[in-house]
Amino acid sequence: MHKAADTPSTKRARDGDNPAASLLFEGATDAQLVAELARRQSKKPKTTEEETEIKTEPVEPKTEPVEPKPEPDLVIVLVDQSGSMQAFPGGWDEVRSEVKKSIQKIPEERGETSLVSFWTFNSDLTKHATRVPAADFVPTDPMMQPEGMTAWRDAVMSAIEDALTHPGNTRIVVFTDGEDNRSTTTPAALKVKMDEAKSRGIDFTFLGAEDAKLEEAAEAGIDVARHAMRVGKRAKHVGCSLRAAFGKQVSVGLTPEDRATAFGSEDEE
Repeated sequence: MHKAADTPSTKRARDGDNPAASLLFEGATDAQLVAELARRQSKKPKTTEEETEIKTEPVEPKTEPVEPKPEPDLVIVLVDQSGSMQAFPGGWDEVRSEVKKSIQKIPEERGETSLVSFWTFNSDLTKHATRVPAADFVPTDPMMQPEGMTAWRDAVMSAIEDALTHPGNTRIVVFTDGEDNRSTTTPAALKVKMDEAKSRGIDFTFLGAEDAKLEEAAEAGIDVARHAMRVGKRAKHVGCSLRAAFGKQVSVGLTPEDRATAFGSEDEE
């Protein structure tokens, strides 16, 4: 006998209010209804609250290696302020003016970030400024007041000891007008220290005026042929010699032009 098709009303009458009944075949038992309902509920899409968060490892931003900045050049300037400098032929006031102008040229020669140490010596060593920006430093007249005797070897020994602690390029420039008559440092001791400085790439320039002897510089280990010169009697000769020392190429040394401008002609004498 043919079974009549279900209508919405007959389905509701048969299934009652149980929503699972419409999902099952006719004649399913209550146990089957419960099982089927549980199975289908387990397949329901998960709500937002139930969703499992996807854990991701934080990605570290890539950073390019930063190259360290080069250390600034250091120029240690040693200026004789012994009593004899008062009688310098070119005038001591003029000499002091040339020293000031020359110091201000250091950034042009050694770089805008270059440092300067400005020390004067007579019987003692006075450290007026140590490793300060050269662009901001100008020595004063009282820093260069002549008195006392000459101890340039002691001054150079102290300068080398300081230079050995500077990681950048370093040059030491000494200007004197006389023989050393006060140092406790012997030429032999200074030569040992000078050799150590050279092995570390430290440059040295000896500028000798008036009674200063280049032979003394040679005994102390200075390469006189390349890194020492005589300075003339005029204040401008002092300025020229200092600027030549500040800008000197170590591999070349002082040039004939440097020597000519630092000493001048006989007419200038």
